[in-house]
Formats: sequence, C-alpha cells, structure tokens
Amino acid sequence: MSNEHSASFALVSKIVFYICFSIVLCFWISSCRLNEKIITECKNSCKTFSSHMRSVTSRECECSSLPGLETNGQNDLWVLPNN
Repeated sequence: MSNEHSASFALVSKIVFYICFSIVLCFWISSCRLNEKIITECKNSCKTFSSHMRSVTSRECECSSLPGLETNGQNDLWVLPNN
C-alpha cells in the first residue's frame, strides 16, 4: 500500500510541476514582445545632447554616448586644429 501511495504522490507531484512550469514558460514568452511604444519611450529617455539609444529589448533600454562629443581629443567638434 505504501508503495502505491508513494508512486501516486510522485505522479501527482510531476503533474503539478509540469503544469507550473508550463504556466511560467507561457508568461515568460508573452513578456518578450517588443512594440513601438517601448522603442519610442527608450528613444525619448536616451535623447540628450550627448547620447542616443544603443539598444532596446522588452526588458532593457541601453543608452550610449555619441562618439567624439565628450572627449577632448582630435574628434571633439569644438577644438581647433593645431596647424
């Protein structure tokens, strides 16, 4: 009797596990959608004089500085040449 009980308990626990796993997987897949609103919000957040949007996903917005604007080297727009 106890062997039958442990076998049925193992079966029920596996069923519950797979149901929970399937639900979590469905929610995770549905949250991976990237729409135009998310892209626009990321662009507006990164829009400054010296930065722009580098990449955007449904979970993350990454800004990057524009090359040459923040350095004081040869690429700087406001430095006169040494000639």
